Amino acid sequence: ERGAQQYREVYDIVHPLQQMASPRRLRLTPFARRHEQLSAELFVGAGWERPQWFGANEALVRGGACDSFGSRRRDLLWQLGLVFRPQSVPGTGGQAKQLTLSLDATTETPELRDLTRWERMLSDYRQTGLSVGVHPLELLRPHLPPATLTSERLNDAPHGSDVAYAGLAIARQRPSTAKGIVFMLLEDELGQVNLILPSQVYEQHRAIVRGEPLLLVRGRFERVGENRNVLVSTLESLSALARRVAEGDVSGSLPRAHHFGHR
Repeated sequence: ERGAQQYREVYDIVHPLQQMASPRRLRLTPFARRHEQLSAELFVGAGWERPQWFGANEALVRGGACDSFGSRRRDLLWQLGLVFRPQSVPGTGGQAKQLTLSLDATTETPELRDLTRWERMLSDYRQTGLSVGVHPLELLRPHLPPATLTSERLNDAPHGSDVAYAGLAIARQRPSTAKGIVFMLLEDELGQVNLILPSQVYEQHRAIVRGEPLLLVRGRFERVGENRNVLVSTLESLSALARRVAEGDVSGSLPRAHHFGHR
């Protein structure tokens, strides 16, 4: 079998670094399994399977893991595009690979616009499901109604006062024994707030509660001992506002709230 492949290499047009399809995986290092988890492209060298490229590299750059190295994400992604690495052949589901030619770039690296704070944050969420930098509510805060409180200021509100609060939906619970009441946890840039949605409020805003990540709620603030929550009377989605401010889709990149209980 290997002889047939070597024959084809002599009399066919192949890439100089085209790897043998089989037999493979004859000599593996102790790190072979980890290499596979990182989507490594393995080349055979001296009989050993050796990684030449890791598919996880691009995800690390897009997720902000290399931000502290001093280069901007767009510049790093451009440099990754110039790296010699195999590319999947369209329509093969990743089974067939096309090796790129190791040629020098025909043009200088252009001056690339840096990512905006929105773009950087949304890229973090798309790659890792979280952002260790800016929170979406921090970016939305200047555009919210003036009376909208932060979680920090909300904790100091008087019991029974009417309040407005905006946050990212983290969790949603609808216990079967709660007679239709829904409990939610919202998060802003300073902390988290518990919400209580009466059954009629949930039914009225069912689609928003179940599908929207960014919410603005209004209701009565309740303080009972150490427990603090908002009894919601009305709520609305902030997705349109976020899309207008960010100049692009936001909701599709933010994580969905965890749901507990029946729907």
